[in-house]
Amino acid sequence: MSVLPVSKKENAPIQEVFESLPLPFELTDTSVPVPSESRAGSDEFSPVFRNSFTQENGPVQMINKSLPTFYHSFQESVKNDPNSNCIGYRLPTQDGTFNDFYSWDSYYETAQKRDKFGSGVLSVLEKYAPDVALDNFIFTLFSANTPQWMLADLACHAYSIPNTPLYDTLGPQSTDYILKLTESPIVLLSQNKIDKILSVESPFMKILISIEDINDELTAKVEAKGYKLFDFKTILQIGSENIRPHIVPTAETLYTISFTSGTTGTPKGVELTHGNICAGVTFLFTHVHFPKNPVSLVFLPLAHVYERFKIVYELSRNGSIGFPHDPENVKTFLDDIKILKPTHLSSVPRLYNRIESGLKDKIKHRKGLQGAILRSAINYKINNENGLFAGVVNNYIIAKVRKEIGFENLDFLISGGSPLAGESIVYLRKVLNCGFYQGYGSSETFGGIAISTNHAEDPSRIGAIGVTSEFKLRNLPELNYTYESNKSGELLLRGPQIFHKYFKNEQATKDAVDSEGWFSTGDIVELNSKNQIKVIDRVKNFFKLSQGEYIASEKIENIYVSHNNFISQIFVHGDSFQNYVVGVLGIDEDLFFKFVLNKYTRFNSKEEVLENLDDVEFKKWLLKQLQTPDLFSFEKIKNLIIRIEPFSILDETLTPTLKLKRKNAQNKFQAEIDAMYAQGQLV
Repeated sequence: MSVLPVSKKENAPIQEVFESLPLPFELTDTSVPVPSESRAGSDEFSPVFRNSFTQENGPVQMINKSLPTFYHSFQESVKNDPNSNCIGYRLPTQDGTFNDFYSWDSYYETAQKRDKFGSGVLSVLEKYAPDVALDNFIFTLFSANTPQWMLADLACHAYSIPNTPLYDTLGPQSTDYILKLTESPIVLLSQNKIDKILSVESPFMKILISIEDINDELTAKVEAKGYKLFDFKTILQIGSENIRPHIVPTAETLYTISFTSGTTGTPKGVELTHGNICAGVTFLFTHVHFPKNPVSLVFLPLAHVYERFKIVYELSRNGSIGFPHDPENVKTFLDDIKILKPTHLSSVPRLYNRIESGLKDKIKHRKGLQGAILRSAINYKINNENGLFAGVVNNYIIAKVRKEIGFENLDFLISGGSPLAGESIVYLRKVLNCGFYQGYGSSETFGGIAISTNHAEDPSRIGAIGVTSEFKLRNLPELNYTYESNKSGELLLRGPQIFHKYFKNEQATKDAVDSEGWFSTGDIVELNSKNQIKVIDRVKNFFKLSQGEYIASEKIENIYVSHNNFISQIFVHGDSFQNYVVGVLGIDEDLFFKFVLNKYTRFNSKEEVLENLDDVEFKKWLLKQLQTPDLFSFEKIKNLIIRIEPFSILDETLTPTLKLKRKNAQNKFQAEIDAMYAQGQLV
């Protein structure tokens, strides 16, 4: 296992190592080809690239030899500052509301609860599921974001228990499939998930642990199905009476199996080891600066890798992590943000697009002299980020905007999951006076393996490859993506942060990972002069029109979304029997109505707009408004239908991470697609 070479002392104190991180941007902002790597098959692949800092010795896994896993990093945090705030929550009041402040468990208290829970789990399994091998079982988590979820995860680290998360949008068939495939004997869950779990009837499941307190009626209901039911506080009590020593993981120990539904087929379980997690921590500390007095909200679902990736980074250096008071209602998260006042936030482009739209609307409609001053100041900041009066604007005007939405302590934002338009990043960076990182990764990479700087000149790029991975490009000459012609191709990854196999799925593993350990991401990227990465499409998102032109549907969709803030969802379709493309447009109601009523004189109300979404003349007008010089004529939508939220997780046209399932979307709208082609081009 390789160590990040940031200190001349082999065993430098970890705090000294942290003080030298992140590495200076100029040391890490370039991907460089590796001369020693063979160019065998050079007609098929580009050279192998590494981060400029790790060019000679290759990708690294650890920050320091004393921290070979995240378990060791968390132990260091407990030792370093045991009384610092670790887990925060808003307690309920007697009148049914919640405190307007956060209560906190310290790192010491969190570690104590972790040990009690882990010991309690092993104790009840030993007593009530004696056939289960305590050194070889999988623990299941099934709830929204709660402190108990995180405590259970920490216990799994400390006792080398692999875990797997479930989430509602997997659906009952996938939940059944995962529980039986993993043979999991024990599930931690919120009470609103109990009926879903009881409907599975897995022969391997023995014990359920309710996050909330239980009563006799619920216990009888669960035990009638043949399972033993405990609540979280009882497991803590059992564990406190039977404390067990930690079973310390190694880098090779399996940490989690992250099931991803993907855009087609049966869920695949990504096996991630403690070594993969350690590499993820190393990546973040190397490339992302750690805020002063860090505080964050657990915003994205812990069931997905992205939020877990952020949390291990925070817990490795005494970050304070607040939980939402109503974790299944995203609309209440802004209330938590205003109270918590986070220093940083990680989310997906859809949220940032909404924040951007909300800010623009608020600024545009602020009345009176105050509104005029605000608009003038924002325009100045956008055009003069480092101008003479930028400091005045930041301190006296933008500071008020930040405070209104709970961002007065905001240091930076991170976006991931899919590309976010560079224009949006620049706008939010300037208007909120904060840094903004855009990263790239997946479940298979345990989060980001490349990330931009927080004030990148070209925010559309995700930066150079990180220090924990290396990459090469696979040429796609039939699509005109080759390294030799335009420095593009399919991105292939390898390194200590990259997974090695899917759980009990040899065929999927063979399809994704070759004999040399290269993982085929399916993403098409292009490189610039510094070999920094920009994702431009997906390999499977191509089709050919009748005149022989290849169409990259996701690229087209991203361009339409980046130019039109009222587009919330979009599906571009074409096939080899047609010579143009059509689209299904999902609209943000408020933004769309404002756009139309300001520009289209035929309609005078929202009701009129809604009644005429299929009006031919209106669609012709809208198509002309949508046109952009960034697309060739054959790439532009020539007919469309307009709907409010046409795609959803419930009808399985979106994955749980809000990626479009193209085949399902086509099936849902096949009749409308046929009708559009029968009608012909409108522009």
